[in-house]
Amino acid sequence: MPEVSEENKSEGNGQERMKQGNGGVEPTFTGETKQVVIPVGIPILTRSKTGQEELDLSDIVSGSMIMLWMDENETPYRVQVMGAR
Repeated sequence: MPEVSEENKSEGNGQERMKQGNGGVEPTFTGETKQVVIPVGIPILTRSKTGQEELDLSDIVSGSMIMLWMDENETPYRVQVMGAR
């Protein structure tokens, strides 16, 4: 097991952060808004107990938290809805 220095001990190691949920990633909300067009044919996915499940565009509602993977032209190529249904 890697040694934890005094400097990063307060932050916890990666395993401790992973236990906190969201893969150790805490979202930062800036209030910034951006209009994004999801191209036809891009799957909209969510995680379920049995793996991934495909959703309809109508499953994205006001207040939904989504993750977008975007190419160099800022066009989404993957969409994941967090905590759907």
